[in-house]
Amino acid sequence: MPDSELDRIDPQPKVITLQSGLEVQVVRIRTRQFFRLLKILTAAGPEILSTLNFQDEDFGVRLMAVLLFALPEAESPAVEFIQSMVRPHGLHALPRKPKKGQKLSDEQVAENQAKWDQINDDLFNPQLEDTIDILETVIRQEAPEIQALGKRLGALLSEVTKALPGTTPDQETPEPETQTGEQEKTGS
Repeated sequence: MPDSELDRIDPQPKVITLQSGLEVQVVRIRTRQFFRLLKILTAAGPEILSTLNFQDEDFGVRLMAVLLFALPEAESPAVEFIQSMVRPHGLHALPRKPKKGQKLSDEQVAENQAKWDQINDDLFNPQLEDTIDILETVIRQEAPEIQALGKRLGALLSEVTKALPGTTPDQETPEPETQTGEQEKTGS
């Protein structure tokens, strides 16, 4: 979890070392990774998923537990999620504002490619320790933001259901009534 507001504004990448010795950065979750995470969580089933409460102080712990229970049912989405949440640490990169014509040397490009090749090999079928290390780091890093997003979506859903005529948050939207008079006039 970020230690301060400054860490939330300008987070420093979390670096972990895989069992192979390769250092990887755990990236911040974005839309595609979030959807992959949701695919894993929904595999847990409604009974287990319903234990998540976005109001709980221990949301991160519960999220990790649900995630671990869901892994066996979501093997491929889990590996895809893990692969999408890391990148090799120490890649050669151009400065933010490169000079005209500036590019990486062939040696730097080759070193970057070698790191990507190793990460692809290491995470095709990750070591169990690597899987747990990456998931734990992701959850610690992202739980506060996921919890805030859950609260926001819950409030939005509540407002939407209030705005729909004839519904309450516990009811489903009723089927629209057909007007037989209108159907007779149009010949339907």
